[in-house]
Amino acid sequence: MALSVDRRLIYDLGLHEGHDTRYYLDKGFRVVALDANPRFCEMGRASFANKDCVVVERALYSEANSEVTFYVRDDSDGWSSVFQGVAERDGRSSTTVRVKTTTLSELFEAYGVPYYVKCDIEGADTIFASQLVGDGRLPPFVSVEIDSLEVPEKLRAAGYDRFQIVNQAHLSLYRSPKPAREGRYVPITFHGKMSGPFGRELPRRRWVTFEQAAAQFRTYEALPKLSWLRRKVLRRWGKLTHRGWLIGQSWLDLHATTVAELGRTADLPCHD
Repeated sequence: MALSVDRRLIYDLGLHEGHDTRYYLDKGFRVVALDANPRFCEMGRASFANKDCVVVERALYSEANSEVTFYVRDDSDGWSSVFQGVAERDGRSSTTVRVKTTTLSELFEAYGVPYYVKCDIEGADTIFASQLVGDGRLPPFVSVEIDSLEVPEKLRAAGYDRFQIVNQAHLSLYRSPKPAREGRYVPITFHGKMSGPFGRELPRRRWVTFEQAAAQFRTYEALPKLSWLRRKVLRRWGKLTHRGWLIGQSWLDLHATTVAELGRTADLPCHD
């Protein structure tokens, strides 16, 4: 089992409309972009045909080389899923297609262990985190959408010990550092169809322990129970200080890394 990390490689698990993939390519990384939605894969292959990008039309699942039903949500195919209940939440309808499956280990063997993995796969984020635990090969940075502490606990079990919560509804608050700390500098305004900055381009002071991140998440969960004035004050403070868990109810990404990786300064990628 190969353990070396390709520090010029990023996995975009959940290609969607390709905004994140394009950003990673512009920064000089190679990208493996996975999606189970045939329409998104067709768009990705057309958009990135002459780029250093491989589009993988598969569903991340518990086993590789099988087929599974994929539920394409009719009114918003970005919320499609291998889980019917996820795609059809809120009483929505979906159209089914059969798609082939893969696993994280199979992707590692085929393309290498990446520097960073963005995982935004509706309903399958737990599958990703569980497979990280089982495989043992850790990308230096990962990010996963969370709605409970189940995925963070799995990331801790996999070996990550530093975490940072990012509120995806307020990505416009983030700015790309100049000079860049990951790849090339890309002037960009992040928006709700992106996952935003990653790795060393996140605020360094916001990396915290698992216990601190769990406390932040519990604070976020408790926001609806607070008074309107208290929520307003916290929202303002959260925006000023990049405390995304205070800004308001939306959806959260959890970024994870290690103390050792944050302390690393040598042999980092510089994409001229």
